[in-house]
Amino acid sequence: MNAERMCGPSLTRSEDCQRCLTTAALLHAAMMPLSHSLTYGHGFAAHGLSQARRRNGRQFASGGAAAKGYTPPAEAMARSGGAGALRAIYFSPNLIVEPYRGPPPPLPVSSWFTAEGWKTRWKRILGRMKNIYTLARVRKDVADWSLGGFKKLAAEMHGDISQAIASGDSNKLRHLLTDSVLTDVKRELRAREQGGWTRVSWSLDSMDEVSLVHARLMAPNEKDTSTAFAQLTIEFQSTQRFEAFDARNKRVAGDASKPVKVAEFWVFERGLGSALPSQMHKWRLAARLSQPGT
Repeated sequence: MNAERMCGPSLTRSEDCQRCLTTAALLHAAMMPLSHSLTYGHGFAAHGLSQARRRNGRQFASGGAAAKGYTPPAEAMARSGGAGALRAIYFSPNLIVEPYRGPPPPLPVSSWFTAEGWKTRWKRILGRMKNIYTLARVRKDVADWSLGGFKKLAAEMHGDISQAIASGDSNKLRHLLTDSVLTDVKRELRAREQGGWTRVSWSLDSMDEVSLVHARLMAPNEKDTSTAFAQLTIEFQSTQRFEAFDARNKRVAGDASKPVKVAEFWVFERGLGSALPSQMHKWRLAARLSQPGT
């Protein structure tokens, strides 16, 4: 899985970056917490999965498409209502825009000859346009941003967050997660304790692949980009080890002697707009998506 799957071949070569920015400018002129990610075999997130999936379903239902690559969270604001909703949007959307669903299946030849086939084809083209436009905005608004640098940062955050969850370090997690993900992780930690897990060991053998697979922008008002957020979805392919112990130091889950191949899809979020507070101008984990296609 690589950048070509997300944006097409033009984003896979550095010399084409300017072309992507130009394309995005022309497009602009013309024109979605927690489920599968930390499942290490018997993963230590297992106790919180059912609640997280229900929460994910509510969040994902509120995403929608909008012009200029933006999705205004009007429905979510209407549901939560009043000043509280506006404040939530100001600090973080706390929902995932058009969450990544995995690579679409190939269209049959007959799709060229049906209205439904052309409709599906146009939706896919529009999705790629949104990817390109989002990355162009990130390059424009984030100093010295590069795809390679971001993937390196994402891999570092993956390790820091995973280790902090294993050790139950809520203070560290507070600076790395959005409020909604932090709430879910705290729920995980409580469930872990109630399940008799007093100590968790986690380690990363290797980070085998880091791929950017999806990119979206969100703004409460599509005509006002001063409160815009970028959400970039990264696929991690890695080899990890995990085990958990009870109060008597008896292993109750996992086995560190057996490395496990893990595929994870994490959404990183950063404020881009000038009206957002400075603490929003840093990347944080906004969601860990269920395995696409499952």
